[in-house]
Amino acid sequence: MENIIVLYWKEGSGGDFLVNMFAHDNRYTTTYEHMELDNQGRTVPSKPKKMFEPFGGPQKIFDPWSCFGHIEAQKILGKKLIVPTHRIETVKLFKEMLSDKCTTIGIDCPKHTWPFVLKNRVKKLLVNDKNTEKHYPAKLVKKFKQKKIYEWYLMIEQLKYYDNTEFVKQDYDFNITLDFQEILIGNFAVFEQYLDKEVCKPVLDQWVSKQEMLSSCISTLDEDIKDILGYNAKAIRHINLADIQLQNVDKALLTFFLDKHNISFKGIDTLEDLKKYLRSTGTSFK
Repeated sequence: MENIIVLYWKEGSGGDFLVNMFAHDNRYTTTYEHMELDNQGRTVPSKPKKMFEPFGGPQKIFDPWSCFGHIEAQKILGKKLIVPTHRIETVKLFKEMLSDKCTTIGIDCPKHTWPFVLKNRVKKLLVNDKNTEKHYPAKLVKKFKQKKIYEWYLMIEQLKYYDNTEFVKQDYDFNITLDFQEILIGNFAVFEQYLDKEVCKPVLDQWVSKQEMLSSCISTLDEDIKDILGYNAKAIRHINLADIQLQNVDKALLTFFLDKHNISFKGIDTLEDLKKYLRSTGTSFK
């Protein structure tokens, strides 16, 4: 890969984790100083790194021009720079300005994985985001947090305004495209030609262990429910649905898409409970 690597992903599809994994390989450097995995399975970035100290002062990377200093630094440090972004326009700009000095990587999220992306976005980002709170009445937010249904509320709100095409593969020809499904199941083979396996695979394994089980295992839910809660078509590991607790974000997805069925979640704590309930009530999704 070239000196500058521009990594594109949708919030909730593992991009911060991927930046962190690259950072563990000494051949790469990133725009972050340090990243840690929290209890929700989110890789949390710290403040921007002081990138170009050998050249007189710290610089943040805002555009292709601020990368040219790093291209020179790379000749001395022998490292490649990972530039993270959520904007396709940024990817295009870097590629246009840097041409063959830039490699673009995109994380592709097939349509049936978008519920995982959206659930991650709500659980890992929005629920703790103070700017998100400002969009709603303070008393309402406080009340929902006390009742422990704030995640449910945020998911319902996201579903009102975010169409699922938001998370389908973007119309852009990346130099390298990574399948979100392969990342979720911890398939290091897709990274092997770029990363040091001995150093980086433990980072991948730890991250996978913190993600929701449904995203990396074979789902035996009925097809309509699989479509609502998401599934991984590349999964090879089996799972016991009785071991998976139904989260508030799952209940919000089901409420939103099955509203006409007026389903009550009382006594439905696991995905196995949900499966039995729907079959016992003869609920039809046609």
